Amino acid sequence: MKVEVPLITRVEGHGHVEIIVDGESLKEVRMGIHEGPRFFESVLVGRRWWEIPEMSARICGICTVIHALAAAKAVEKAAGFSPDETLHNLRFLLAGSAHIQSHILHLYFLALPDYFRVPSALHLPEKVKTHLKEVFRLKRVTNDLTELIGGRRVHPVTVQPGRLTQDVTSEMLKSYLKRMEDIMDGLRFTAEFFTDLEHPYQKVPGHQVALKEAGRLPLLKGEIAYLEGKSFPEERYMDLIEERVLPPNTTKRSHFLGEPFMVGALPWVNIGRDHLRDEVKDIAPKLPSDNLFHNNLVQAL
Repeated sequence: MKVEVPLITRVEGHGHVEIIVDGESLKEVRMGIHEGPRFFESVLVGRRWWEIPEMSARICGICTVIHALAAAKAVEKAAGFSPDETLHNLRFLLAGSAHIQSHILHLYFLALPDYFRVPSALHLPEKVKTHLKEVFRLKRVTNDLTELIGGRRVHPVTVQPGRLTQDVTSEMLKSYLKRMEDIMDGLRFTAEFFTDLEHPYQKVPGHQVALKEAGRLPLLKGEIAYLEGKSFPEERYMDLIEERVLPPNTTKRSHFLGEPFMVGALPWVNIGRDHLRDEVKDIAPKLPSDNLFHNNLVQAL
């Protein structure tokens, strides 16, 4: 017997699942990810170099900042240009704001309903829903940091190769810092709340891969590393990672050194665990972790 779930709604994209059952035995689960062709790689050909980041940001409305920053870095790499420390630090803050935004959305609205076995955040227990007002405040404050540096909350317009197109002064950042201090209690609550949840166990398939940088948890630069300990220069990306389309999907699947791999919060923290703050180490799971579901916990941390 084949059971089909034609539309998975709580994912960043579009998907469906086919489940093959023989009597009471589960035989196979097939998941398909479908995205309409958008031809970004072709659309960008022949455009002016300063247009590339703003156009690339349209790839996604959630991870929009990261697409813009990656595009700016690619143009800089091609031109042999390295941004100065001030520009790098402002981009680091911009990327950090994007991570917090994305993690809040994923944790509370995409992942959390499954922990309570309800269809959406609207059906969460009242004791949890009362905290959602604070969650929206966390999102709003981090949205404002994206706007402060990126010029807009979604699809930043200031990110260009070699520069930002608006001034961000130290006074502006100091003023914003007070707002970040005001939401620290809410961020700590999120970390403690997800620490207290019961996380299922599923072993991460294949490798865990993330950037690795001496002295800090990297967001924008570093070597390509995997948990077993080896790292490679970023220039070797195309040698290490193979992209291909496997039916019935229309999106690319990637393999690292010929095997499946995971990126994201869990590999990032596993590989960079020596650089975690002490207050995070105190409530973090035992690291390195191979539990796929600890990705949610680590996002909260």
